[in-house]
Amino acid sequence: RDGKYSNQQIYVAGCRRLGFEPDNFVLHQLSSTRGCYDLAILDLMCRGLETADHLLDVISMNLQLTSLDLRGNFVTVDGIASLVERLASHPGIREIDVSSNSVTEADAHIAGRHLLNLAQQNPQVTVIYCSYLEMSESM
Repeated sequence: RDGKYSNQQIYVAGCRRLGFEPDNFVLHQLSSTRGCYDLAILDLMCRGLETADHLLDVISMNLQLTSLDLRGNFVTVDGIASLVERLASHPGIREIDVSSNSVTEADAHIAGRHLLNLAQQNPQVTVIYCSYLEMSESM
């Protein structure tokens, strides 16, 4: 949190590190001002994401982030696990929506356990939406 980089720069670096193309819709939500970490809401709805790993540093830097919307993506149980790990100690997050994502039938209970652990580990989290997780058969 030394202010050397902007949210946009942190996001682009995360994308490059994981081999993703930066999404212009996401870039427009992020500040281009170095040291400005005041993002309150991050809307990632229907962006075709399988994970939010390339955004974890942005999420961590923005302590005022209260709402994260990942509805309608293809986030797997592993993606949910890495997100929960980062959000477990986030001081600002209040609401997360992972509804309508891809979780295999075999992994549905694991995803639910991760989300329950988030609620137990971070008392700031008061709302977790997880309806309509796409239950597909394991291959």
